[in-house]
Amino acid sequence: MDNSPVFIVDDDTDEHVIIKEIWEELGQNNQLFFFDSGMAVLQHLKDNPTNPFLIICDVNLPQMDGFELRNRISEETAIHYKGVPFVFWSTAASNEQVKRAYDIGAHGFFLKGETYKTIKHSLEVIISYWKTSKAPIIG
Repeated sequence: MDNSPVFIVDDDTDEHVIIKEIWEELGQNNQLFFFDSGMAVLQHLKDNPTNPFLIICDVNLPQMDGFELRNRISEETAIHYKGVPFVFWSTAASNEQVKRAYDIGAHGFFLKGETYKTIKHSLEVIISYWKTSKAPIIG
């Protein structure tokens, strides 16, 4: 698995704590970067030359939802060609939201679940998939 950081985009700081704990339990070496808004992610991507390994994004965010963030990343050539997988990870989703995610080029849409156990399982599935998936090296 690439050792670049994993970006978690979610405005729920309580979930940040849970995700950190789960990450340690899963023995993952990648550093986690937490962002509570889409604007913060865009600014970080523009200011830092290090590509994230993966972006895991909630749908519901303040100011700019996850869909708009995905669109903005796709529109910005310098960011878009970094070849970074972008997956949605939300507590709930309608069929329309899932369809929209794939229509705008998301690499997956996963449900978190509502318990520690289900959140852990969901995160483990996402990481397991991307650990074994091959992607072109761009840049």
